[in-house]
Amino acid sequence: MRQSVALRPPTRARFRATAVRRWCSGLVTCVLLMPFTGSVAAANSDHPGPTFGLIEVATADLEYSTVTGLVYASVPSGNGSLSDSLVTIDPKSGAVGTPIPIGSDPGIMDISRSGETVYVALNGSSTVRAFDVVTGTPGVEFSVGISLEPKADPVDPDVPLVPVELAVLPGDSSSVAVLSQPRSSTGGQILVIYTDGVARPNRVEFAGSLRLEFGENSTRLYAFAGSGSSPTFERFDVDANGVTIVDRTTNLIPGGRSPGDIEFHNGVIYATAGKVIDPEALTQVGSFFDIPFSVFRGNLLVEPGHPSNTAYYLRDNASQGVPMSLQKYNSDTFALEESASIAGASGIPTSLITTGEHRLAFRTSDDQVWLLSNLESLNPEGDQVGLVDPSQGIWYLNDFGVRNSVGVVTSFFYGNPGDLPIAGDWDGDGIATPGLFRQSDGFFYARNTNTQGPADAECFAGNPADIPIAGDWDGDGDDNLGIYRPSEQVFYLFTSTCTGSPMGAAQISFLFGNPGDKPVAGDWDGDGIDEIGLHRESTGLFYWRNTLDTGIADGTLFFGDPGDRFVAGDWGIVDGKDTPAVFRPSDTTFFFRHTLTQGNADRQFVFGQSGWLPVAGEFGLG
Repeated sequence: MRQSVALRPPTRARFRATAVRRWCSGLVTCVLLMPFTGSVAAANSDHPGPTFGLIEVATADLEYSTVTGLVYASVPSGNGSLSDSLVTIDPKSGAVGTPIPIGSDPGIMDISRSGETVYVALNGSSTVRAFDVVTGTPGVEFSVGISLEPKADPVDPDVPLVPVELAVLPGDSSSVAVLSQPRSSTGGQILVIYTDGVARPNRVEFAGSLRLEFGENSTRLYAFAGSGSSPTFERFDVDANGVTIVDRTTNLIPGGRSPGDIEFHNGVIYATAGKVIDPEALTQVGSFFDIPFSVFRGNLLVEPGHPSNTAYYLRDNASQGVPMSLQKYNSDTFALEESASIAGASGIPTSLITTGEHRLAFRTSDDQVWLLSNLESLNPEGDQVGLVDPSQGIWYLNDFGVRNSVGVVTSFFYGNPGDLPIAGDWDGDGIATPGLFRQSDGFFYARNTNTQGPADAECFAGNPADIPIAGDWDGDGDDNLGIYRPSEQVFYLFTSTCTGSPMGAAQISFLFGNPGDKPVAGDWDGDGIDEIGLHRESTGLFYWRNTLDTGIADGTLFFGDPGDRFVAGDWGIVDGKDTPAVFRPSDTTFFFRHTLTQGNADRQFVFGQSGWLPVAGEFGLG
């Protein structure tokens, strides 16, 4: 069952660091859609990108019902109007339902595989209570009793037991396995099967903390005690008389500083230590990673399935000072496919659950519930590159490295020979499309689709010999024209739209750069506003400003060789921050850097011809 951690995904290309949607309720704090950082080894589907939704509400555990399509959260005592209740959360909209009173200090839960019945541990009354999600009403409540001989507490021999782990029997939602321990936390644990609140006679006592998980049917129960130097995997038979132990196997699954977790799926057990075992043959069938669980200082959780060849791991990396990370593995090949950081997640995560196809949820000890959706790929659409043949006015846009391992090229005519190409999102639809600056007369021409055709907008915007750039200078979601005047080393940036008349005076202008350096625009700091930089082709020096005003460079780095042509975009780690790429005419190769730091290229591919000019943007290629 889930007593460790949970997970799931964000939105679209060039994701801004500001909120894009809030979910609000009179019961809980507003939900904020959060940005993320991620890296991708391979991605094959076209989709809008993952979304991470945050609800700030105190919970003890989460379960998801396939019948109602809702998440059920237990809210413990001491949380105002939500105390001692179950609340529903819609994993698609984030809507929080009216609290349903369930009993004193609800904690851990488990839901039947049919999705119809939730069992809730009530810590305040040392009882367990059923809840029917179909009718929305509480059901049978039963006590888990007092500690058995030997007495756990000689001063108070009638120490009440509290339930610490639940597992509903597959195919029998009226029965649940309950692992209890003395409230004083001294003494051993007791495993009992209850049917309609009545204990079956055969029970098992333990010395250590266990995680429970049923197999294919209600006759086989597995348990894992992962803490300590001798982690133990245990098997039990379950019948009408209760539960009996079959065997204990040590070191089949690596242990660690915490009990760990196990999940049963398609005949195998997935463990937080990264291992997959055959629970009947007692053999390891695969391994996702080999980091020793005994020395890992964070928390790990695993959730297999949905789709069936996927396993998700959530890593709590707080001890390393980095955000929690979600890792997506192929459960057939055990290969890591993608990873993403969940910026803003804090506390100890638990209750990782699947909430539908390509959706997850988890809670943390810092009163957070995270809803992760659109997980087909953890990497949203990144920026792409293209080349323009200035001798003929032909544009070639390539989606290599974003959604395909082999680039798919879109080509079309736009412009006259000699025009200087730039790409920008001129109409705010999220797609970068062609722009042309005609140096002979200072006119700018923009088109709103990546197809052949006449300009959708044109205006007089500069002087001969000016160099065009495009960027979102005011954070309003669309790109506007800017020009750099090399003779003055001055940037002139327009926040107004090209409407067919002269642009007039630039709304933003400032001095920056040295003679001969080439201008480039990008959002270097991820604040949702594009800034400017300059590239010195003779040396490969790139330097930039994080504000649109005169001043010294905020950063410098060297990337590429003399003669390379520079562009910038949000690629590789798609986090709203633009990073360098260069096109090398000598061997017609693009080289990409995934961080705004000096170093070798993170990726490269061959494309185009030496005389062509590079452009970059989110071109909306599938």
